[in-house]
This record gives sequence, C-alpha cells and structure tokens, in this order.
Amino acid sequence: MDTLGTAALRDRVLAAWTASPARFREDANAEEELSLGAYRDRLVVELAQNAADAAGRAGVRGRLLLRLDGSTLIAANIGAPLDPEGVEGLSTLRSSPKRSGDSVGRFGVGFAAVLAVSDEPAVLSRNGGVRWSRARARDLIAQLPELSAELTHRGDAVPVLRLPFSAEDLSGSERSGSAAGPLLPAGAATAVPAGYETAVVLPLRDEDALASVRQALATIDDVLPLVLPALAEIVVETGGDRRVITAGEPVAVDEASGVWEREIGTRRWRLASATGTAEAGLLAGRPLEERLRPQWSVTVAVPVDEAGTPGTTQVHPVVHAPTPTDDTTTLPALVIGSFPLDSTRRHVTASPLTEHLAERVGAAYARLVASFDTPLALTLIPGPLGANELDATLHRWIHDALTRTPFIPSATGDARLRPTEVNVVDGLDRAAGLATLADVVAGLPAPGWWRTDALQRLGAKVTPLTDLVDQLSALTLSPDQWRAMYAALDGAELEALGALPVPLADGRVVRGPRSVLLPGDLEPALLAPFRLRVTHPDAAHPLLGRLGATEVTAASVLRDPAVRAGIEAAGDDEAEALPEAVLRLVAESGLTVADEPWLDQLPLPDEAGEFGPARELLLPGSELLDLLDVDVASYTASGELLARHGAQTLRAVGVRDGLALARESDVPLDDDLWFDLDDEEGWADHATDLLPDTDLPPLVAEFVAVRDLDLVRDDAWPRFLALLAADPAIRPAVVEPAFVFMADGSRRRIPSYTTWWLRTHARVGGLPLPELCADDADPVVQALLQRLDVPVDDAFRVALGISRSVEEVPTAVLLRRLADDDVRLPSADLLEVYAELSQRPAEPLGAPGRVRIPDGRGSRVVDADQAVVCDGPHWLQLGLPAAVPGSPELAASLDVDLASDAYDADVAGGGEHLPVPQVAYQVLPSAATSYVEHDELVVAGLPVDWWVVGDEIHAATLDGLARGLAWVAGEWDRRWVLAEALQDPAALPTLLAEETFG
Repeated sequence: MDTLGTAALRDRVLAAWTASPARFREDANAEEELSLGAYRDRLVVELAQNAADAAGRAGVRGRLLLRLDGSTLIAANIGAPLDPEGVEGLSTLRSSPKRSGDSVGRFGVGFAAVLAVSDEPAVLSRNGGVRWSRARARDLIAQLPELSAELTHRGDAVPVLRLPFSAEDLSGSERSGSAAGPLLPAGAATAVPAGYETAVVLPLRDEDALASVRQALATIDDVLPLVLPALAEIVVETGGDRRVITAGEPVAVDEASGVWEREIGTRRWRLASATGTAEAGLLAGRPLEERLRPQWSVTVAVPVDEAGTPGTTQVHPVVHAPTPTDDTTTLPALVIGSFPLDSTRRHVTASPLTEHLAERVGAAYARLVASFDTPLALTLIPGPLGANELDATLHRWIHDALTRTPFIPSATGDARLRPTEVNVVDGLDRAAGLATLADVVAGLPAPGWWRTDALQRLGAKVTPLTDLVDQLSALTLSPDQWRAMYAALDGAELEALGALPVPLADGRVVRGPRSVLLPGDLEPALLAPFRLRVTHPDAAHPLLGRLGATEVTAASVLRDPAVRAGIEAAGDDEAEALPEAVLRLVAESGLTVADEPWLDQLPLPDEAGEFGPARELLLPGSELLDLLDVDVASYTASGELLARHGAQTLRAVGVRDGLALARESDVPLDDDLWFDLDDEEGWADHATDLLPDTDLPPLVAEFVAVRDLDLVRDDAWPRFLALLAADPAIRPAVVEPAFVFMADGSRRRIPSYTTWWLRTHARVGGLPLPELCADDADPVVQALLQRLDVPVDDAFRVALGISRSVEEVPTAVLLRRLADDDVRLPSADLLEVYAELSQRPAEPLGAPGRVRIPDGRGSRVVDADQAVVCDGPHWLQLGLPAAVPGSPELAASLDVDLASDAYDADVAGGGEHLPVPQVAYQVLPSAATSYVEHDELVVAGLPVDWWVVGDEIHAATLDGLARGLAWVAGEWDRRWVLAEALQDPAALPTLLAEETFG
C-alpha cells in the first residue's frame, strides 16, 4: 500500500522527463552537483539536521541514533514521522516544504548528501517508508524511448531521489533483491530501532564510502548538538563501541543579557544568543524561500570549566550557518548564525543581511565576554585582522561592540570600565596597590586585567610608567603617604621607577632612589658633617632598596659621591671635622683605598700643621723618611692623628710606612699620562720608540710604578735599592716587564716605568746603575765598571741593568769605559771585549772620540782617527801604529776605518803560481787549490811572510803559506798543525793523533 504517494510522484516526474528530456538532464545535473559538491561531506550534519527538524515539528527534545551495522548506516530519530509532504520534499530538488521559522532543514535539498555514500537510501517510519534505488531508476528511465540518447550518454549517472518507491509495496522477492540488485538490507521493514520514530537506512556503496562514514562518525563531538539545539541526545554506535553525547537544558547565567550555559557531553558551554526578524530590505535579492522565512538567530559560544573560566573551542575554526561552512575564522569562540549562503551552500554570501547578522554577532559576543568575571575573558578579544572578508567583518563588529561594553573591572573594584575608559600604565600590572594608585591615575583596570595588546586594540590608553612617576613628582605628600605610595608601586617594573621622588630626613624631596641612603644603625654623629641624602624614616620602604637606595652604613656613606664632593669642597672651617669623620667611618667599615681609591686624597694634617693628601704622608718613624730629600715634618702624618686613629686606619686611607705604587689598567701609552710621576713622559717616549708606529696609541695592560723615586737622596740609593728588593709588594714593579697591546691585537713587552727610571736617573757614587757591576762580576767587567755593594738577588740585578758579564754591559757603557784613561785593562781582556762587540749590531751612538788599542800585554787609549781595525791577521805584519784586531762589525761599532780601507797595501813583484801541497788537504779539506810563491814578499814596502788579496794567497815561507790557507779556509785555529805538516809531511799522522787530545 502506497500510503506516501510515491507512485504518483514517479509518474509525474517520468511524464515531465518524457515531455522534456532537457528537464531530465537538468534534474540529473542538479542532483549530481548537490551530492558531489555542496553536500559531498555533509552526511552526518544533514542527518542530524533532519532529526532536529523532526523534533522541532513535534515539540519534543530530539534524539538521534547513528549506527554503523556492517556496511549499513542507520540514522534514527524521534519526532514528526515521515509524511507525503516530506516525501515530496525529499524527491523535489528545487523546493523545500520547510517554511516554519523554527526549521533548520527538514527534508530539504540537503538529503542529497546520502548519495555521496549510498545508491539505495531509504527512510522508514512506523507508519510507512520510502526508498530510492539508482538501479531501479535506471530501469524505469530505460523504458522511455525519449530518454534513450541521454541514458546512453549518462550511464549510471541518473537522478535517484526524483523517483521514490514505497517500502510497503515490496514483494518478498523484491525485498531480497532483483535483477537490478538489492533494494534494502534484510529486515529493512523493521529497521527503525526501538525507541525511535524514523530511520534513514543507507546501504553503503563500497569500501571508500564505508571509510568515509567511519571517519565522519569518529569526529562527532559536542559541537553538533550546540549548533542544533533541538537535539538532546546523540548516540553513535560503530561495531562494539557506543558513545552517547547528552545535551542538557540551558541554564541562565544572565537571562536579561541572553547569556546561558549548557552541559553538552563532557563539556559545559557558555553562549550568548539573539533572535529577530529581518526587515524586507535586508532580504532584497535573496531567493523567495529565504524571503518567506525572515526570522534570524545568532549564537556565540565558548567552553567553560567548573570555575566558569573560558577555554578554547578545540573545533574546526569555521563559521556555522548554522551547519559548518567553508568560511574559516580566527575568532576564539564558536559563531553560529542563520547567515545566507551562496549557490554552493558552502560559503556565506556578502549581503546586507550578512552585515546585519555580523553586527548582531558582535553584540552577542560583547555580552558573552562581559559575562565573565575572570581576566581570562581578555583571551576572547579577537586579533586585529580576520582570515577573510567574512571574518574581517565579524572582527570589525565584535571590536565595535566590545569597545562600547563596560566589562573591565576597575582597580578600585567599584565599577566596570569600557575599554576606551581604561588607562593601562605599562609596567604597573604587578604593582601591589593598584587601588591606591587609582586615586592618582584614573582608569586603571583591576589586577590581572592588564593585557595591553588586547585592550589597546579596543581603544584603551597606554601610558608609560615613567609618565606616572613624573605625575607623582608633582604631588605634595607626607613621608608616611610616600611610604604608602611605595607599597602600592611595589612589584612594578623597577627600571621605570628610577626617577621616583624620595622625601629626605632634612625635609628635601629628591628624585631617584639610587642617590639616597636608607636609615640604618650608624651613629648619627658620624653623618653630621655631611649633607647626605638620607630617606625620612617614615618613608623608608624595601622598594627603595630594590631601586638602588643603600642602607646607611659606614661603607655606604663612604661610597656616597656627596661625601667625596664634600671633602673636595670643604672650607677652612671644615678642614679638620670632615677628615676626622671619614677616618671614623673607615675604621667602622673596614674599607681601604683599594676599595675606594679617592681615600688617598683625603686631606690629613702633617707634623708641620699643614694638610696634605693621605698618599703623600708617611707614618711617623718610617724608615723611608731617612732616605728622602724632603722636609720630614711635611711628609710625616701628625702624631696626634696617629694616636687618635691608629696606624691601621691611616694605612687604610693611603698613609704609608714605606714605598707606594701607582696602579691602573688599560693605560694609553701617549704623552697624556696623569700619574704625576717624575719624567713619565720620557718613559712613554722611550717605550714608544721600541714599538712599531701605529695610528692608535698602544695600551698598557697593567701600569704599575713606584712613586717618589725623584725624592730619594743621592747618598741613600744603596739603602733604597735594598729596600726595593726586599719589599715583596713593591719589587714586581722593578723585576716584571710591562706589556702593551697594539692596535692589531698583538702583545709587546716593554720595560716598566720603574725599571726605566732607575736605569736612567738613579745614581750610586755619581754613576748610573748600568755603569755598575755586581760584586761577583767577571774580572774583565770589574776592570771596567765600579762594583755595587748592595745585596740584591739576580733577578733584581738584571732589572736594574747591573752587569756580571761582558755580554750584559750595554754597548754605550763599554765604549765609554774603554775610552777612560784611568781604566787598566790587559790586552787579552780588551780583545775579549772587542770580540763581544763584534757580535753586536752597530748602534747609532756617534763616534766615541777615543779608542782603546792593545799595547803589548796592556792597552792604551788613542784618538779614534788614529786607530784602524785590522780585518785580517796579515795586517799585523805591517806594524801599524794604532791597530785593533777585529772584524768589519767591530769597526762599525767603534766608528773607525778598516785597515784595508785606510792603507794602500799592494803586493810587490809577480811571484810563481803553484799548486797547494797535497798534505794540506789532509788538515784542511777545504783549502785553496793554489797559491803565489815569492822568494821575498813585500807589501807596502815591508817584507812579510804572507798576504791575502781577496781569496788569493801569497806566501814567502811555509809558515806563511799555512797561515794564508787557514785564514782563507776560515779555520784559523788549525794554522799551527798545518805549518808543521808542511814542514814535515811524514809527521802528519802523529800531529793528527795529538790533535784528538785537544
């Protein structure tokens, strides 16, 4: 029995297609477009939407069962059963019977979504059912000759939903299947599960359809009953798993504002809704079905926890209209509204109605945000930009509504502020007493409500904390009120509070806690001489300490710049009181000049009754006083001062009982040294001359120098040097070099200032230190230099330039001492000295004027222009009047001529060229191959045994030949053996054997 009129529907449709094959093509294309396009992935949503509409029509709370049984999906619901009007709606693609305002989509074109997974859908109710079949539809269409061409072209892509069949008319054979295939699963007639009124039965097409349905069922969550509020329960059954999502009745949070909460599944949602009827102008240009249903609704929802705190939606971020669209959103809340859709049914279309609903969403959103008492409500404030045109429109209206909504608690707690009334003081959010500060700054939000970025987007004013500090400086407050203000500011950003006003004990108000002292336990009498910035006791607060104020202690007072400034500016009437107070503070604090370098400038009285810097005074009885060429009373600290304060306190401020050092790091090596040391510029010039030229001055890594060297008495230098050597704190300034860093980053070694000054200026017995020698110096050195009778260690001796060997004596000193007529020096020692000078590079010392020459076993001094250096032993045969044996290097050092340059020494006569005897090569393998033999060899008119011209050897005797061969071969020491071998070749083995004994 066809109670739902399916046959009549089929007849009308087939007749229309027969009359107009174009209509058939149009219906086929439309259905295909809906199933593959607009509703391709909306199966679950559309089934839930139909269930919600059925419940709404029946006036009951809806229930939906989604059961996947094998390869069949059953969607069962309660509510209004299937009726002929509903069947017509399911089978008519261009119109929907749903014109009631409370309908979401009951049996409309959305039912086409079933075709995405099934070719044999059915809808069964207790009072009848309807089914569709792609195969049966194709069979009917194949019977129409007018559609044969279209059917050949389309194959199985025929309209399905336009040709309904009654489930009740099926014969037994039809129920189990036919040539066209099975129509319904076995038992389909009883497929409506118990407790439900209607069931949609979908035999799934294939494995892809089955996988798609499983995925869709797995993603069902509490959002579905939220967007379809008519549903009170959704049951999902897949295999052996069963999930139940229950939606409770809405509970009013603020009924007047339309804010409710609803328990759905495991979550509680807070939502703000609004409904209304659109004016005709808003619907202009929309389809008739929409114009006939002008009612609209919007809902904004967020999940909340048990404390009513908003959380994240954790759903796909799209706008719901009311089912999901493809329009993404960046809003932190779920937006549901009856937005008009475009022809694809997947996007909200731009229209006056859309703009109107976006404005309503903004108002609901603002009411929702205002319903929260927690600062986490600020997390719901949207960002500045939307993801697309619709999202941007929603953002704009939400921002507009929030701007006008008083939802931000004030710092005083007695009012709510609009964002445009809020004044966020940057850096004040963690201050302890915002309510106190609200009396000074209007518009401060309550603690926790200080999300500057979010509030600023809504028009809140942002004020720098430094501006608030400036405002405070204009206030006139008592010390205890200032303390309350500090307590209120405690926790604010410290850096911005650096200029905070502070009342002082003397009535002044200054800005900047870093420059003030906090009251402490120090005796007030110690502070009396100084006009210090001490905080008023009633205003003292720990915040001031965190801002740099220091507690009044002896150490903090000494570190206060005002104390040093007071000392420097002290008048005659304060000259004694201030230093006395400082000395007491030093004794109390334990600080020394190493901690506060300025203390060594403290003016203290000397024994003469005058005041001078502490560093220039010595303790009474100091050994150093006996060594200085000064007025002892002017360099001695007052005995009364010593009696009052003790030696330890005086030493702490720089009064000395011995030598003193100047010390500083990273000192530029230039003419602008500032240590007030004697001839420090001369040391800088000397050190600079030792270094390569650079654009930037070298940097002395650690400058250390002994002070007052120029004050030592001339006769006190031996004792003073002994004192230097014995003082472990001072001697490093002498024995350790200084190091400089060059502009290229390299490190160079230079003599320290102290070492240079002592070598340059110190005198012992009228002689500079480099002209003195150690008491255990070599005899030749003692013959040249005066001994220093001071017991110093070797490192100290070397640093002072005091020599022990000829190698240590500077060239200038050697030349100067050698030219002294009073020096008695054996010729052998002289030759030793000249041998050393020959090894040294020539120095630009200038002509010595006088030169010492060998004189028999002794030596004598002659004018330099009379002397020559014999650059070979053959020159000694000429008996030159002032000859010095040596090398060209020695001639350069002495600045005298070489004999070969000063004299014309040509060889007279030709001579005979002969080969060198073979025996010579056994002594000198590198000997020359030939020589010139002379019966009588004459050079410069004088007879000689041998001579050398270049590498050519001239000889008149075998002994002369031996000497010439040895000199040219560079083995002068073998001339004796060679001479004997030439005289007696047979004796050579014995001679060589004897040589092995040295």
